[in-house]
Amino acid sequence: MLETAYLRSHPEEARKRLGKRNVDADALLAEADRLDEQRRSTQNALDAKQAEMNAQARTIGELMKAGKKAEAEAAKAHSGELKEAIAGLKDALDAAEKALHDHLCTIPNVPQDRVPEGKIPDDNAVVMQHGAIPELGTGAKPHW
Repeated sequence: MLETAYLRSHPEEARKRLGKRNVDADALLAEADRLDEQRRSTQNALDAKQAEMNAQARTIGELMKAGKKAEAEAAKAHSGELKEAIAGLKDALDAAEKALHDHLCTIPNVPQDRVPEGKIPDDNAVVMQHGAIPELGTGAKPHW
């Protein structure tokens, strides 16, 4: 499976090398990029909400220490809302990660640079051959 870091840092190389596999590399990589961007933005939103929650927890502690119970209760109510938002973002992040992983599993690995382009087996170059190729008689069945 290809890594998103490779696809982000070498998009043209990935597109060119996937072209040798006769797949629609543009569509596959565009969808991977879209899903990765969705995952990253969801992760950023989740991180921001968690940072806000941590700051809220510190504020509640300071208010309780200062004896401002009414303000602390209001802050606790707001932290309940933050917890719900965080739970929703975690679910969204899990869904985004699963969608990205599932899509990346459909993209074939990139072939080496030395692999020749071609659509049929005859396009491959014979590098080495040992002995004579046996002639099969009529009616011979494949071994698989």
